Formats: sequence, structure tokens, C-alpha cells
Amino acid sequence: MLKEQLERSMLLGIGLFALTREKARAVAEELVKQGHAARDEIAQVTDDLVKRGEEERGALRKMVREEIDVALAEMHIASDSRIEALQAELTALRAKLTDVEKSEGVTSD
Repeated sequence: MLKEQLERSMLLGIGLFALTREKARAVAEELVKQGHAARDEIAQVTDDLVKRGEEERGALRKMVREEIDVALAEMHIASDSRIEALQAELTALRAKLTDVEKSEGVTSD
């Protein structure tokens, strides 16, 4: 949970979710106005820009996740899966303790 919140904060902070299809279309239309693309290429240029943005977001997300993993490991913060494993181990130990107490006639408070 902490990892996801950190990642989302970082990604939002750098404007990663800012490129929308509408903005990509506006860029494509500007390229047409400047003579760098033909009017009939707007749809393709828009799709290319959106695809490139998605690829860049994916690469940046991966990098951010890796950096967050390293930072959390250095901070010695347990992952969700590690916490769940410890909770399962604790539950099993409690059950064993209860069994031992019952077999010895001891009650715990």
C-alpha cells in the first residue's frame, strides 16, 4: 500500500498522466499547421503520440517501481506479502500454543 502511494505520488508529481488523446491530437494539429504533417495524417500522428506516451509511461513506471523497491528495502519496511506471511505464521503458532495449553490443562488469559 505504501509502495503504491509513493509510486502514484511520484508519477503524478512529474505529470506522467498529463498526455491525453486530446492533447496528442492538439499536438498533431499543430504539426499540420507548421507543415510537418499532412492533414490526413492527424489520426496516425495522434495514435503514434499516444502509443509513444504509453511506452514512455510504462518505462518510467518500471523505473519508479524499482527505485521505490530499493528505497523501501533500505528502510527495512516489510512488504505486504511479508506481513501476510508473518501473520499466517503467528496464527499457526497461536494455534499450536492453544493445543499445547489444552493438552496440559493450562488456560491463557
